[in-house]
Amino acid sequence: MFNRLRPPRDIDRLLDDVDRLITEGVAYARTFSRRYGGRPAIDLYDTGTELVVKALAPGGHPEEIGVAIEKNTLTLQGHYGYSLSEDEDQGLVWHRRDIVSGRFAETVTLPVEVETEQVRATFADGVLTLVMPKVPAARTKRIPVQG
Repeated sequence: MFNRLRPPRDIDRLLDDVDRLITEGVAYARTFSRRYGGRPAIDLYDTGTELVVKALAPGGHPEEIGVAIEKNTLTLQGHYGYSLSEDEDQGLVWHRRDIVSGRFAETVTLPVEVETEQVRATFADGVLTLVMPKVPAARTKRIPVQG
């Protein structure tokens, strides 16, 4: 409620509240698809001879993660987070619940063709790492310049 004696202070407080709502709303919208839409955060980089993918799947287990490569398309599927059994969940009073669990599925178009028979996949500390050797024709080759 506005205080008639100090309208500038009240307007400043109102603008601060609107600013916080907008800022938190945008941050929430940016994480919404990852929290509820089943999309893991993914990094993809090129070392010159290999493509490397790192995907976050916190709380996941290696046996619950599926990796498939067909032509230049990488598909990742799996489970993240944790869940309580019905016995554990019964009678709980949640005060905050931000950790979401569920299934994810993501398809990534690879920039070059890779040797599918030589792909290495590891999973440690909630991070899936794929090292995919590029086909020889797609590898970066340094050409010395004569002077």
